[in-house]
Amino acid sequence: MPTTARLIAEGGPEDGREYPLDRRVVTLGRQVTHTVPVVWDASVSRKDHAQIFCSGGLYWLEDMGSRNGTFLALPGADEQRLPRDKPVLLLDGARLRAGSGARFLVAGVAASQNQAVQLLLHTIDELRLGVPHLPADALGLWQKRLRALEPRLLEAKDEDELLRLAADEIAAVSGEQGQQDAWVLPPAPAPNVLPPLPTDLPDPGEPGRLTGLQSILVASLRACIGKAQEGTGDE
Repeated sequence: MPTTARLIAEGGPEDGREYPLDRRVVTLGRQVTHTVPVVWDASVSRKDHAQIFCSGGLYWLEDMGSRNGTFLALPGADEQRLPRDKPVLLLDGARLRAGSGARFLVAGVAASQNQAVQLLLHTIDELRLGVPHLPADALGLWQKRLRALEPRLLEAKDEDELLRLAADEIAAVSGEQGQQDAWVLPPAPAPNVLPPLPTDLPDPGEPGRLTGLQSILVASLRACIGKAQEGTGDE
């Protein structure tokens, strides 16, 4: 997977220009103050039209209530208009359209749904390795947050919601979101080998896929709780 997540303009006066997704939140709109300014297309909202944010090592696209819509075509799928305030996972090779004419290719992010899961598991593994070195008060907070997260994961209605819940919690506890009660974890290096997924995990869109992913993520997060218990001496 390329190391630089980015948007590549397709068509229009900025054709071929690359916009790195190197901030936690990248905004797209018609004003020049936006990270991705689309000043030449009147169908793009002047204020925040859409935003892309990084959470837990994954990238998400969210429409910000634009008048003319934000559209996404994932690789091999038809273009869909995004509902407002419901982030969608970005995959490498996806095509983003804002309004009627601002088009971008997504590059340098997870290449597939399975790779997104593997990258998330890698980040959880990095957290697990850091848990024994936490001070006692941080260990207690870590355990409490993970236990509260588990039922929310099991109630997720789709794969995007499931991955975002896990990614957001990882971002919060690792200091990625700048929260005061977080313990700061250095960014996990890009892995040479991603954690394997079970061979019987259904493909995206197949029955049982969501349940299988819930089991994988819950088990991985429970391993973090186990490390926290070792650190505190809990039974």
